[in-house]
Amino acid sequence: MKHFLSILFLGVSLSGLCPAADQKAAIANATNSPAATTNRQPGNSGKLQPPNGAGRPFSGIIATYDRTTRMIVLQGKSKQTFYLTPQTKIDKAGAATAESSIAAGQYITGYARHWNDHLEATTLHIGGKHAADPPTGK
Repeated sequence: MKHFLSILFLGVSLSGLCPAADQKAAIANATNSPAATTNRQPGNSGKLQPPNGAGRPFSGIIATYDRTTRMIVLQGKSKQTFYLTPQTKIDKAGAATAESSIAAGQYITGYARHWNDHLEATTLHIGGKHAADPPTGK
C-alpha cells in the first residue's frame, strides 16, 4: 500500500496536476527566459543592446552636424552618432548657448543615453581641452 501511494503521488506531480509544480515551472521560465535577461531589438541581428535610458560619456571632434535631423557625427573610424533633443543642455565655455553655435571641427564632450536603438545627447559641452591639444607651459 505504501508503494502504491508513493507511485500515485509521483505520477500526479509529474503529470502537472500538482499546483506547486506548475508554480515552480512558471517561476523558472519567467526568470530564465532570454527575453527577461536581454534586450534584443529587431533589426540589429540579435546583438545585445543596452536598455533604454542607459548612458555613457562621449568626446571627440565633430565630423558633421545636420541641423534638420539634429544629428552629430564624430570623427574616427567608429563614426559615433548622437542626436540632439529639445531637452539637450548645450554650453560653451561654461555658459548656456544656442544650438546654432555647433559646427564641424569643434571638440565636444557630453553625456548620451540609449533610446530606441540610437544615442541621444543629454548634455553637450563645446570646446575645452582634449588629448590633441599641446601642453601649455614655459
